[in-house]
Formats: sequence, C-alpha cells, structure tokens
Amino acid sequence: VFAQPHQRVQPAPNPETVGKMLEENNQLVSAIAEHSNKGRMQDTIELQKQLHRNLVYLACLAYPNKPLTEVQNSLPVIF
Repeated sequence: VFAQPHQRVQPAPNPETVGKMLEENNQLVSAIAEHSNKGRMQDTIELQKQLHRNLVYLACLAYPNKPLTEVQNSLPVIF
C-alpha cells in the first residue's frame, strides 16, 4: 500500500469484488450513522476507519498511476 505508483502491483479490478465492496461501504455508512446516533463513538470510529480503507483501495483502483499520498489526500478525513 505504501509503495510508489510504479511499484504498486494491482490486479485488474474484478467487477464482482468492486460491487461487493460498494455494498459493504453502503452498509458501513448506515452502521456509522446508527452508532453515531446512539453515541457509540468508539464503534463509529472503527467503522469509519474501515470505510476509509475501502475508499482508498477503490480510489487506487480508479487512479492506478497516482501516488498513494495524492489518492489519500483527495479523500475527506472522516474520523
């Protein structure tokens, strides 16, 4: 994950895997909202971290030639 773009070796994105991850992200967003509304902040933070990892992974698939730091900096910080 921390390799430079030319060093990152990523397989071509599998549409099924991407679809599952998008569905997982949808569930994570719902769970984050639910835990936040209940005041369960530690659970909320953990779910936000997982969502952020997923978003970085998807962004790296979408922009394989961008440096990882640029991809990460383009995403909002959610925790």
